[in-house]
Amino acid sequence: MGKDGAKLKELTIVGGKTPRACKRSRRDWTKSKEETFLSTLAETCNVSEACRQTKVPMTVVYRRRKMDAAFRAARRGATAIATNQAMNKVFIGHRTSKRRAAASRPRPSNPARVSPGNG
Repeated sequence: MGKDGAKLKELTIVGGKTPRACKRSRRDWTKSKEETFLSTLAETCNVSEACRQTKVPMTVVYRRRKMDAAFRAARRGATAIATNQAMNKVFIGHRTSKRRAAASRPRPSNPARVSPGNG
C-alpha cells in the first residue's frame, strides 16, 4: 500500500445519514484493543481493569455490548472463563483445606476401642 493505504488505516467509518471516513479516536475499537479487553476480562473477571488495560472508557464498552452481538457473545464467553477459573480455585482450595484439616486431626491409637461418640 502506498501513502493512501496507510492513511486509510488511520480512518474509521462513521455512520449516520451519510457514512463518512473520519480520523480514529482514541476510544475507537481496534481488533487488538478488543483482544486485549477480552483476554484481560477472562483473566480478571473485572470490566474496570479490562477498560484500564485497553484505555477505553467503560461507557464505550457497555454501549458496544448493547449494539454489537458478536462482542456481547465474546464478552460473555470471557466472563464465563474467568468465573470457571475462580470457581476452580475456590473448589481446589476447599478440597486442600479439608485434606489439611483431616491430616492434622489427632487419631486415636487404637481405633477399635473408640466409642462412636469420640472421634
